[in-house]
Amino acid sequence: MKIGKLLQTAAILGAALFGGACILQTAAPAAGGGTGQNGSTPATSDSAGAFTPTIGATDSPTATFTPSITPTLTAAPVTMIAGQKLSCVKGPHYILFEWVTAIEKGDTVVLTARSTPDWPDYYYVRKSDGTECWAYGKSSTVNGDPATLPLRDAPPLPIVKYIVNNQVKIPLKTLFIRKAGDGAWGANRFASELDLAGSFSVELTAGFYDVQVTDHFGTVLYQEYNRPIGPDPAYRTQNINNDVTFTITNNLPANYCKIEIKDPVPSAPWRAIFNSATDGGPFHTGETKQFTLRAGGYGIRVTACGGGTSAPVLFYIYPGMANITWP
Repeated sequence: MKIGKLLQTAAILGAALFGGACILQTAAPAAGGGTGQNGSTPATSDSAGAFTPTIGATDSPTATFTPSITPTLTAAPVTMIAGQKLSCVKGPHYILFEWVTAIEKGDTVVLTARSTPDWPDYYYVRKSDGTECWAYGKSSTVNGDPATLPLRDAPPLPIVKYIVNNQVKIPLKTLFIRKAGDGAWGANRFASELDLAGSFSVELTAGFYDVQVTDHFGTVLYQEYNRPIGPDPAYRTQNINNDVTFTITNNLPANYCKIEIKDPVPSAPWRAIFNSATDGGPFHTGETKQFTLRAGGYGIRVTACGGGTSAPVLFYIYPGMANITWP
């Protein structure tokens, strides 16, 4: 039976079985055996006439993903512009800790931490050259919120050598040192009197102290409360060098032409503190003149204008004295 007859028979049987027309339509192959419009291969038949339908492939969409970059927000650094030249030091106090470097007025530094409340207004800073140290911020301009900075503890206070130099003309008798605000002075730090031109040192933890120094006669030559003592020589050295201004009144019946004094050491020479030849004429009877000398004990002698020099007399110059009457 031919192919056409078979298809007609199948249509008739389909209508009989399913109650309607059953139409089977085939597409003619494209010339040259190409593919259909939708890219599928048309149905074919083999040499024996068997009909083989071919299901065409359907294109699947390919998803393309574009990676998105999430920006990382970096907080702006907190900075400080120096309002004056600053000392940058190893801890949060410019006197009590060792000096590292200077921050010039107008320089900008980055603040990396802030001090704890017991050391107010100090910041741990980084200079443009990478140097890190502590600087005082109260006199400078801070850009940003310093409250966002982490707290940084202060390092231990250094041990310093406190030095007392005797530069007066009398031995020093006592040196008292106490923590600022303590009630009692405690023991004398001198093991013995500190002689003329002598020097004494004692080790202390950097901090604030009350200090008192007296001379051989117990006169207070130096006393300071809440004094900072730190590593810088200017803050750990005390020169006892009181100058005393006083007056001398001439009670002699003769005029003076010269007054000489001698330091309290055997080899010291006599030196004039008044000479009529250079000081405007004689020191007249009843007249008073003012002088300034370093505190201490001296020998003194006067020479009358008519001739004759008095025997040396020892006298003591000390802070608070007012007048010497001669004789």
